[in-house]
Amino acid sequence: MTKMVKTRFAPSPTGMLHIGGARTALFNYLFAKANGGEYLLRIEDTDQERSTEENKEIIREGLDWLGLGPTDGKWVLQTDSLERHKQAVQKLLDEGKAYECFTSKEELEAMREAQKEKGETIRYDGRHRNLTEEQKQAFRDEGRVAVIRLKVEEEGTTSWDDAVQGTIKVPNYTLDDFIIMRADGYPTYNFVVALDDHDMGITHVIRGDDHINNTPKQMFVYQAMGYELPIFAHVPMIHGKNGKMSKRDGATNVLEYKEAGFLPEALNNYLMRLGWSLGDEEVISMERATEHFDINNVNKSASVFDQVKLEWFNAQYIRELNAEQLLTHLEYFFTKEGLTLNDTIRGYLLNGGINAVKNKAKKLPDLVKALEFFFKAPPFNFEEKEVSILETDGYKNNLQLFVNKAQNIEGTVNHDTVSEIVSELCEETGLKFKDFGMPLRVALTGTTQAPGVGDIVEIFGKDESIKRIQSAL
Repeated sequence: MTKMVKTRFAPSPTGMLHIGGARTALFNYLFAKANGGEYLLRIEDTDQERSTEENKEIIREGLDWLGLGPTDGKWVLQTDSLERHKQAVQKLLDEGKAYECFTSKEELEAMREAQKEKGETIRYDGRHRNLTEEQKQAFRDEGRVAVIRLKVEEEGTTSWDDAVQGTIKVPNYTLDDFIIMRADGYPTYNFVVALDDHDMGITHVIRGDDHINNTPKQMFVYQAMGYELPIFAHVPMIHGKNGKMSKRDGATNVLEYKEAGFLPEALNNYLMRLGWSLGDEEVISMERATEHFDINNVNKSASVFDQVKLEWFNAQYIRELNAEQLLTHLEYFFTKEGLTLNDTIRGYLLNGGINAVKNKAKKLPDLVKALEFFFKAPPFNFEEKEVSILETDGYKNNLQLFVNKAQNIEGTVNHDTVSEIVSELCEETGLKFKDFGMPLRVALTGTTQAPGVGDIVEIFGKDESIKRIQSAL
């Protein structure tokens, strides 16, 4: 019987959720979904000194925003399994697969220096691998506290078929009997990761290729415990334009992208394209990705983060959302800018306001800026540029001519009606469209940075539009 595919994302709360971590979570989510499996979440909080509750919450909030919370709804803490980890250490001690090591820091340093001088691989030399009970007791009597090391095979190689990188081989002589429990009684990362992945039934371990060096150690734990190995898949890192990712490139808290006005759908789409493709398609929905994602098709080489490309993706998704969907996202940013949304303004925005400006926006704050005039009512506090337009004698006359025509229109005035009025006025006066459009835009909105006057008049309606123009006059 084929096992159900289970993947996991296992972030450490010693830091926040950054772009690389978000992509790892995304790939785990997509692979599980594509194979009808489960995607699980485990917070690896065994580093008690550096783990913080704040970072745990930031990670949770970031994943929830991206829609990458665990499919079973459970947020597992690694420290919840501490007793299980300690029992596993004791099991290996009892079976002779692990041992107490009393080597002091000074002795370890001297050992490393000697190996350096001889040009040897820096590794623990196994000096306490076969201590007698008398020797152990003697060390205890000196006040030494033991760490626990796993016995590692010294001959041959350790290899695995990586789903992304292909076959990877590591000579065992480069490895050593690594510590599985520190002197403080806390098991180490490489030990508990293997235990937890087994206990959670993880079939595919998908993570960054910075973990490749950890994999042989975790494989030794699997073997010592008698567990079946999962499939490993090590995804290349994301680089900045000049190499290592910096904050400028995007190595920052994912929630900062939310604050900057990016849509989660756009960020997910961009991240999935950093290392995986579906032919020549650029804009790929999560639904479509979950149908086609295959970890075996992830690129082996590193990807380069490009903020401009991310903004391009965001612009595509802004255009695809309807006015109501966008307003849901925008309400937070309106509040942030001190703009109060009432029923009248909501009506303006939903009845053409958002659609009139969304095609030029790259981020949500661009929309807020473009829509700000809807929150202002006459009389406006015009700036110098707008005042100079309204004080132009010819422009004043043009505004009155427009009002006269509009007042004679029966029923509603829409985009087409405005075009007809201005076309008639251009014929009658010999003027150009801009001679009416510019002063009308300023009179209606209080700014020169607004949509076309046809859109504005249609959104405000005839009565409100005339009222605004007369106020400006």
